[in-house]
Amino acid sequence: MIWNIIIRGTCLCFGVSLLSLAPQILALGGSHGLYPIRHFLQKAASETNNSLSQHKIIQSLCLFFQYPTLFWIFPSSDKYLTMITYGAGLIALGGMFNIVSPMLAIFIAWLVFLSMATMLSEFICFPWDYLLLEIGFAILILLSACDDNSIYHNNIPLLTKWPFYVLFWRLMLGMGEICLL
Repeated sequence: MIWNIIIRGTCLCFGVSLLSLAPQILALGGSHGLYPIRHFLQKAASETNNSLSQHKIIQSLCLFFQYPTLFWIFPSSDKYLTMITYGAGLIALGGMFNIVSPMLAIFIAWLVFLSMATMLSEFICFPWDYLLLEIGFAILILLSACDDNSIYHNNIPLLTKWPFYVLFWRLMLGMGEICLL
C-alpha cells in the first residue's frame, strides 16, 4: 500500500515539476532564451568531434552518454520544447490517476526531466531536482523488478528496497548539511 502511494506521489511530483517548467521553457532554453539549447548541443558536439575518432556511431553514443538528452534525437525547436514538456507533465499526472501505466508515465517524465536537467543545468540545479531524478530511477527499478501484486502486498525483494534506503539517508544528511550552511 505504501509503495503504491510513493509511486503515485512520484508521478504527481514529476507532473507538477514539468507543468511548472513548461511556461518557462522558452525563456530559459528556447531559440531566443537565456541559454539556448541548440547552441549548447552544437558546442558539445564540436568538443566531442575534436576528441574522438571518426566513427559516427561512437561519437553519437559518447555524446548521448556525456549529455543524456532527447534533443540529440529530436529537434530542439521552440514548438518541440513546449510540446514535450507539457506532454510529459500530463502523462505523469495520467500515471498518478492510473490513466497511463505508472511505469510508462514515470519513465517518460524521468527521461524528459533528465533531458531538461542536462541541457538547462544552470536553472535546474537544486537538490530537490536531482532527488526527483534519483527517486524516479529507483522507482523504475522497483517497477521493473516487481509486479503489481507484490507491490500492493509489500512483498518486495530487499535488493530492490536498497535504492530507497540510500536515497532516504542521502536526503536526511544532505538536507541537514544545507541547513547548517
